[in-house]
Parts: sequence; C-alpha cells; structure tokens
Amino acid sequence: MRTAGLILLLAAGLIALSDAVAANWDAAAFAFRPVGALWFALDRASLLFMDNLISRHVSQLLWERIWVPLMGLPAAPAAALAGLLLLLAARLRRRGR
Repeated sequence: MRTAGLILLLAAGLIALSDAVAANWDAAAFAFRPVGALWFALDRASLLFMDNLISRHVSQLLWERIWVPLMGLPAAPAAALAGLLLLLAARLRRRGR
C-alpha cells in the first residue's frame, strides 16, 4: 500500500509538471487536465472498454452518476489525494499490528 501511495504521489507531480509545461507552451492559463482526458490520451482503448463494461454489464446509472463525474476531476490533485490516502492507510495499518 505504501509503494502504491508513493507511486501515485510521483505520478501526481509528473502530471502537474506536464500540465504546467503544456500551459506554458501554449501561452495559456494553467489548468489541470481532467482524469478522463489524461486516460483518453494515455490509453483510449482501455477507457472505452471500461465504458462498455460498466455501462452495459454493471449499471448505466453507475456510469452516469459516479464514473463520469470522477473522470472530470483534475488528474494531478486526484492522484495526489489518492496517494496520500494510501500512505495514511498504510501507516494506520502498521500501527494496528
């Protein structure tokens, strides 16, 4: 769990750096890329697979009400938050032993 948290924190930093470079390159205002846009850019096929899997085989409502809003979250802060939560969970788990 700790390793996954550290990897997510590193990924968050790299995503934020990428967003900053892209904003500077385009001479535009800085903005974080949404999770869905980043996923689409990295692996379009897996995003479409998840769309099909969830909306057709699990629940259309789950896709529309939960998954789509999650895809709109800013990628870097979302990854950082997930990493921090994993690190916290690992620390609490180690304390409980």
